[in-house]
Amino acid sequence: MRKTDKHIPPPELMEKYFLEYLKLSEELRSGYINSLLPVNPNWRHILEPVMHGNIPDLFRIIYTHTGGTRYETAEQKYMDFTPGFLLIHIDEWVEAYHTLAGMRGGQYYPVLRNYSSDFIAMNKTTGEICEIFHDDEDIDVLYKDACKFLQTLTYNYKDAVYFTDEDGFLDYDADKEFETALRLNPDVEYWQDDF
Repeated sequence: MRKTDKHIPPPELMEKYFLEYLKLSEELRSGYINSLLPVNPNWRHILEPVMHGNIPDLFRIIYTHTGGTRYETAEQKYMDFTPGFLLIHIDEWVEAYHTLAGMRGGQYYPVLRNYSSDFIAMNKTTGEICEIFHDDEDIDVLYKDACKFLQTLTYNYKDAVYFTDEDGFLDYDADKEFETALRLNPDVEYWQDDF
């Protein structure tokens, strides 16, 4: 008997969404999954000192399946995990953490970053996924938890929010993004704002 999503424990559900997201990314940009490899077998030893041995499931799921994208990636069409943001490479994670901590005092664990040192990060106290810009004091909560984050990203492919532009780079439809995010995250104020 197949479990429905609401009957799958959160870590397993997050992993299901993450793997589905990778599969959908690969369908749109062939070669993307290989660009995230190899997995660094020492990922846990990299994260544990910063996370004091308490590694959130989101990071365990990401780094048991991928190494991430290096900041200086050779193949620019594989740079984006989501439009404009790369999945931080495990070998560069501590540096990204310190960059973000310098901006926000160590309250957040970075997940994604762009070339302007803006981040999508997890609040280490609440588990919320937030958007943090280097030049803005406001921090916006995008998702109440990591499972909703991965679910919404996956639906961004399913709902045709994400597409590739004429150069093969990942792009998105902002209106569709808000529709999908609001449908899946009706309790998050950010998605209720009228832009």
